[in-house]
Amino acid sequence: MSDSLQLKKVTLYKNNLAFFEHANSLDDVKDGKLSSKDKCNSYALDVPMETKDLIVDTLSVTANDGRHCTVNFDSCDTGKNDEDALHERESMRSKVYDFDIGSGRGMGDFLASCVGSRFRIKVEKKGDGVSSGVDLDTIEGLILTVEHKDVVIENSNQVASNVWSVVHMLDTNACTMRKVNLEDIVDIEILDQYIQEQLMKKLSQTMTRKMPKKKATGRTRISITASDSSSSFIGNNEICVSYVDKAASWECTYRM
Repeated sequence: MSDSLQLKKVTLYKNNLAFFEHANSLDDVKDGKLSSKDKCNSYALDVPMETKDLIVDTLSVTANDGRHCTVNFDSCDTGKNDEDALHERESMRSKVYDFDIGSGRGMGDFLASCVGSRFRIKVEKKGDGVSSGVDLDTIEGLILTVEHKDVVIENSNQVASNVWSVVHMLDTNACTMRKVNLEDIVDIEILDQYIQEQLMKKLSQTMTRKMPKKKATGRTRISITASDSSSSFIGNNEICVSYVDKAASWECTYRM
């Protein structure tokens, strides 16, 4: 968690520039009042993205007790917090398995994109209709191939072409191939752990892309971190941050 730097002084000039000075007290654990977990020596400086280059070029960060300060210029837009921005960048940057899923896609499309993966499929047994209940047959193996076929649309004479209809499973233990009609499948279990993890990432990416984006503020965050103090400085420990930024020129608006 970063504290905001308090603005202490602004010096206005007649060339549409101003000198800004910020300061904050530094936490110290040497007096025994704070533990290393409670101290907070991280600070945030929110600046306009339009003038970030000018601010960075003129930025000065010092601690009066001599401790080192680290500055991170590559922070996020202030419309997003650092954790959200980091999660979004990592999610979009990471490459995931190319599943064929989404709107308008079906079970056959998904299985066809997982050829070579291990699945456990439960299918409805075709009985004589005498026994009550539904009997299921369990088939475990690798997805070998998925077939298309032309089917007649129900209650019409029209034919739908290239409809996923059959999946072939390879039983590696018995070295046999099982043919399964997609319409008979009741339950599908993914046994390949890698495919499970990749599917979760793919769904997370898909959801993230559709979520409303936070409105950009036009400001970016400069993060400043002060190291733990090792000096014997006596007095109020402070971190001082100063820089030049654009501002309206100073004009005298009163009369003597």
